[in-house]
Amino acid sequence: LTNPPKACDPMAVASALSVRKQLGQSGTSGLTELQKQIYRVIEEKGKITREELLAAIKIKPEELEQQLAILRHCELIRAFKEGDKTYLTKW
Repeated sequence: LTNPPKACDPMAVASALSVRKQLGQSGTSGLTELQKQIYRVIEEKGKITREELLAAIKIKPEELEQQLAILRHCELIRAFKEGDKTYLTKW
């Protein structure tokens, strides 16, 4: 049993960035189709809440959180608060 990726994990970020650099990957290269889809929706909207993203992608919340953690480790997306809402946006 493996632990799901966590969004705020400096070692995972360093590892993901290092591996992507070694493989010559940048942007969405090397991502799964689902990760690319999530990234495209965030890119198109500019900023989006998790709830809006779930409605757009139609996957389970747990699956979304795992994919978001991976995208954050690759420094492709980030989260920020605006008022009482948390938004996702491109890095």
